[in-house]
Amino acid sequence: MSYDPGVYWSDVARRIDARSPDGDWDLAGNEGPVPRYKRTLTLRRLATLDVAGKSVLELGPGPGANLRVLGQRGARRLIGYDIAPEMVRLAQRNLGDNAEVHQFDGTLPLADQDVDVALTVTVLQHNPDTAVLRLLDELTRVTGSTLELIEDTTRFRERSFGDTYWVRDPNRYVSWVTARGFRLVEVQALNAWASERMSLAIERVGRLVTRRPNEEGRGPSTVEVTAERLLLPFTRLVDQRLPPMSGQTAMRFQRN
Repeated sequence: MSYDPGVYWSDVARRIDARSPDGDWDLAGNEGPVPRYKRTLTLRRLATLDVAGKSVLELGPGPGANLRVLGQRGARRLIGYDIAPEMVRLAQRNLGDNAEVHQFDGTLPLADQDVDVALTVTVLQHNPDTAVLRLLDELTRVTGSTLELIEDTTRFRERSFGDTYWVRDPNRYVSWVTARGFRLVEVQALNAWASERMSLAIERVGRLVTRRPNEEGRGPSTVEVTAERLLLPFTRLVDQRLPPMSGQTAMRFQRN
């Protein structure tokens, strides 16, 4: 079956919604200590965005966690567009009247430079080049000041994983955005390479043992959580000492 992002991420949304009431609803993918660690790195980065009194658009807000945080930091208007109907429902429920969340149909029904700040967090990496270029056309059109991209990147060999995941060199994103009237002002590697490799290895072993399918958004087993908690203090030390490697990179642009 070919990848249909609306269907795929709606299934993920249902798994998120099925987590226990005290589950990690703000994690748009899997739960667990390593996803929480990566989430902390993302929040630290978003804390550097100047959003007070400004309008903010997130393309692919998932369950709405980033918009909630940016609203708490004083954003004047919060807007989200997501391709998955069930993610839209979750975000609307989680954000209530504090944000405008709509289903994305390929275009943003906003005027040119209508929002001050726009962002994507691990969204473009789930789209092929042709789709990313169309998304960037829309994002750069409606953004008046600042565009923030946080995506999975590599400085070695670009790769695709089937038709659902593309790991690109950050320079590719930079060239695409700067060609659309923006300048790069900051790049920051959110280095969690060692911790990610550890988590993936534990997950693969768990799937082999239990024969469960690879379903994003699932809750981890008790054994997996215990293993991640034991190993994470060590892999975090490795993360802090490694040069930037494959992993998430934050790229900030300003309109020329």
